[in-house]
Amino acid sequence: MQYNNLINDAIREFGSQNITIITDDAPAYRVRSKIYPLTGLIEHTVYETPMLLPNKPKTKKRVKPLGSVSVDPNYNKRNNRAKQSVYDYVLGNRFDYWTTLTFNEEKHPWCFDYEEVTKVVPKWFANFKRRHCPSLFYLMVFEVRQSGAWHVHLFLGGVGSQYVIATKHKNKYNRTWHDFVPWSKQFGFTSLDPIGTLYDTDHTSLFKIASYLSKYMTKTRSSEANKKRFRVSHGLTPKPRDSYRFESQPLETLKTDTTKQYHGYHYVRNDEGAIYNVAHKFTERSMK
Repeated sequence: MQYNNLINDAIREFGSQNITIITDDAPAYRVRSKIYPLTGLIEHTVYETPMLLPNKPKTKKRVKPLGSVSVDPNYNKRNNRAKQSVYDYVLGNRFDYWTTLTFNEEKHPWCFDYEEVTKVVPKWFANFKRRHCPSLFYLMVFEVRQSGAWHVHLFLGGVGSQYVIATKHKNKYNRTWHDFVPWSKQFGFTSLDPIGTLYDTDHTSLFKIASYLSKYMTKTRSSEANKKRFRVSHGLTPKPRDSYRFESQPLETLKTDTTKQYHGYHYVRNDEGAIYNVAHKFTERSMK
């Protein structure tokens, strides 16, 4: 009965010619799988709405002028695109450290100026890479502190061991904090957390770190609302490959599948902010 109501509601909303009905007796869930070739991770998003798939007409892609800033009037769409890019970079590339770079505010008062920070920090990393560490790669997100100064959340990889030293401090996961010496000597303070093993053994923690970093894409002041909030080094793996399918086994069976790590669910909202679906997240590693 519930299934028939779903079909009737969908036909009224989209029209019968715009609906694909999967004729299967078992409940079917739409699954989106994102494949990250470099790390071997596969992320599955299972949408709860069964059986129905609206056939939306293709729209002409809007071409943004070269050098322009995104001015999409839908603020949520801009944020979601940026957050998804950051998230894909984290899961698609094997970083060694998750870190926060903080400025000494007394010695570097320009750290309160977003334009200056986003100019100085990428330039410093580009120079350091060229002069000392050619294998260096990174993903950085800028966040404003309560004091009004900016600091940098950073995923870092390919850095030479001579530039990183262990400290006496440990985080809540009992991993030893490290110090990125070149930055500390010149700008202020660092706290590096080694995360390399998470790509192989603990996808749930990696997922949480990626989500934690991407949430800072929405934490900003109105003056920086339309400005790019993250930077990446050249050569990072591009976006993952997507595939779609329908899954017929019960959702509870998917949650208890030992080959996948379940991360919980989130609500999917439309352009007006209304909830229209529930998405469940899983990850697994491909067998190579």
